[in-house]
Amino acid sequence: MSETNSQIFRDLLNPAEKILWTGKPRQGFVFWRSDIFFIPFSIVWAVVAYLLEFKTVVSDLPFQDKIWSILSLSVAAYIVLLRFFVDLAYRYLTFYALTNQRVLIHTGLFKTTLTSLLLADLKEINLDPGKDGRGNIVFGPLDPKAWIYSGGGWPKMGGQTPVPAFEMLKDAEKVYKQILAQQKKVK
Repeated sequence: MSETNSQIFRDLLNPAEKILWTGKPRQGFVFWRSDIFFIPFSIVWAVVAYLLEFKTVVSDLPFQDKIWSILSLSVAAYIVLLRFFVDLAYRYLTFYALTNQRVLIHTGLFKTTLTSLLLADLKEINLDPGKDGRGNIVFGPLDPKAWIYSGGGWPKMGGQTPVPAFEMLKDAEKVYKQILAQQKKVK
């Protein structure tokens, strides 16, 4: 258990609550399953945007006539490259904790958010295993389409709140078993 990770949660604990485990999602640049679709899509978008809009941006037209072209090229830059840096920063600022009472998820790229789930109230906890012992622990139903809109620096669209999860977790199965064992103790 990392002392730095634990420190983030210390002031958020209830009386008699103890931290049993802390962790973080995988760090560094990551290619998500959704990138199988999004990387080719982003390349096509960028090429089309460049071919259609670059000449407009560098022309002598007034600025207001260039706004659409600038926006289109900005979106192309985001989906080709910048989203990977947003994802990197988001995961760097994400921390997970298991206490003797709750599961805690602390994130904070543009706005700090704390998700707190009482172990006694969790009806469904799923393990979504990956390679090398890594995986996701999902605190709710597994959505078979979640790979499309998870990770990769994409903004959460349409007000759809993803199911809380410990994502890209090292030793996911071990942590999953620890959560289930603690949940049995509090019920």
